[in-house]
Amino acid sequence: MKNTLLVNLYAGPGAGKSTGAAYIFAKLKMAGIDCEYVSEYAKDRVWQDDQFPLKHCQLYVTGKQCLKITRLLGKVDVIVTDSPIAIGAMYTDEKPYQDVCLYEAKKYKNTYNIFVNRFKKYNPNGRNQTEDEAKEIDTQIRYFLTTNNIPFTEANGTEDGYNQIVKDIIDKLNKPKNYVYLVMEFNVNNDYIATKVCESEKEANLLADNLMRETPGNRTQIIPVDMDGRKVY
Repeated sequence: MKNTLLVNLYAGPGAGKSTGAAYIFAKLKMAGIDCEYVSEYAKDRVWQDDQFPLKHCQLYVTGKQCLKITRLLGKVDVIVTDSPIAIGAMYTDEKPYQDVCLYEAKKYKNTYNIFVNRFKKYNPNGRNQTEDEAKEIDTQIRYFLTTNNIPFTEANGTEDGYNQIVKDIIDKLNKPKNYVYLVMEFNVNNDYIATKVCESEKEANLLADNLMRETPGNRTQIIPVDMDGRKVY
C-alpha cells in the first residue's frame, strides 16, 4: 500500500478551491505522479437540484465525502480535494457529530492542509451563498482550523499560488521517509503469528509475498509507522 499524501484545500465558497484542486491535480498528473482529485459531494447535490441532505442530514453528506476520499487511501500517491472531511463539522451545531468529523479528519496523519486566500472574482452560479456570506465563511474556517489545532499553510488563489503548492507537494514526495514497515502475519484462522520490520515498501511487499507462498492460507498486513510507532495511514 502507498503512503498517500492527502492535500486538503480550505476556504469559503468561490475562493478558488475547485479551480486550484483541478489545476494542482493536472500539474501533478503531467509530472507523472499517481494522483486523484476528489470533488465536493455537496456541490453535486446542488447541481442535481436536490439539497435535502445538505439542509437536513449533514452527517450523510460528510459520510459520502469521507467515502470518496478514504476509498483511495493507500492506492495513489496523492489525493487532492476541495472538500476536506473536517469541514463537515462546521455545518452542524451538534457536538457529537462535530466530534465524529474531527476524529475522522485527524486520524489520518499524512496531510497537507492549505487555506486558499481569495483572489478570483466571485461566481454565485451553483452556490447557496452571496459573496459577503462566502467571505464570512472564510473567516469562520480560519477560526475553525486554529481552534481545533489543525495545522495549515496559506496560498493565494492564483496561478503562482497553485504552482507553489505543486512544488511543495513534489518536495514532500521526494523527502526521505522517516518510517518503517511492519509486516504482520496471520494464520488461516486469523490468529496473529508474528511481526517483522522492513526498511522499505518494496522489501515489505516482497516479504509478505514470500510468507503467503510459504504457508498457503495465511495472510499478511503491511503497516507503515513513524519512528514513534504511530501508524501513518
